[in-house]
Amino acid sequence: MNIWNLFGVIMWILAIAIVYFLIRGIRIRRLKLEIISQEKGIKQFTMIRDFIDFVIIFVLLISLTLFTFFTPPDLSDHENIKVTYSFDTLILEPGEPSYYVKARLSTGKKPIQYFTYWTAGAKQETDSWHASISDGKDPINIAGKQYKWPTKEIEKYETTSEKAFVATMLARYKNNFWNGLKLKAGGVADEYHLIRVPASSFVKISRPK
Repeated sequence: MNIWNLFGVIMWILAIAIVYFLIRGIRIRRLKLEIISQEKGIKQFTMIRDFIDFVIIFVLLISLTLFTFFTPPDLSDHENIKVTYSFDTLILEPGEPSYYVKARLSTGKKPIQYFTYWTAGAKQETDSWHASISDGKDPINIAGKQYKWPTKEIEKYETTSEKAFVATMLARYKNNFWNGLKLKAGGVADEYHLIRVPASSFVKISRPK
């Protein structure tokens, strides 16, 4: 575990301790009420206090859960997220015809595409949640435009690789106190692969049977 994430662990331990003592307090008050008194005024006071404690428990747990697990990354937040780019030239695979990328289609309510390609002799696999294929005049397709790309590097690889490369954007949470509270320090915030091919004919499509 990244040492910065210990701050988040401590925060959750404190939160669980608070919840424990609040629930324990509710339980003790109920037992005392049953044993000591049945007066209406004391009952109402106890019910109101119990209700307030339940609200505190609910708000505390929901807030921490949203903060820790459901806060979307903001790639423009350079204080907490570091974005890097890498480029690799695609290797042409033999076949009839030859291809740079193999796209396998899936079925279901939310169909997804799986991409396989090769760079420097290594096989790479990803899916349409984290990648897209660009085969048009503009090297950055519509799906890829949701991210900022280094234009000069893209133009360079357009020429040197003959429009056959993959540009990878990797965003990581920095090691700091804020990310540690969210248990995300050092983790991957987002990753996207822009797979560039000269034309759609260089994509081998595999359809489900």
